[in-house]
Amino acid sequence: MRFLSTRGWIYLREGRYDEAEQDLQRVLQEMPDNPQVLLLSAQLYAARGQTDAARDLVATLADRQSELPPEMQPQLQTLIKELR
Repeated sequence: MRFLSTRGWIYLREGRYDEAEQDLQRVLQEMPDNPQVLLLSAQLYAARGQTDAARDLVATLADRQSELPPEMQPQLQTLIKELR
């Protein structure tokens, strides 16, 4: 699963959103509460202009920020600001 989440992150950074979504969804099927993959999915939705879906995930993650690795916490804060 780690491979798929990493590849999904790479696809997201490259703008290959359909491929990113496929990988991230596969990981979420196995680990639906994974905060890192939820954040990547929120970033994907935001990049696609699906702000409602992104906001829903961000709302879930806001209460779980401490579960994210320290290097990802600023990404969540940035996304929260962007979605206001």
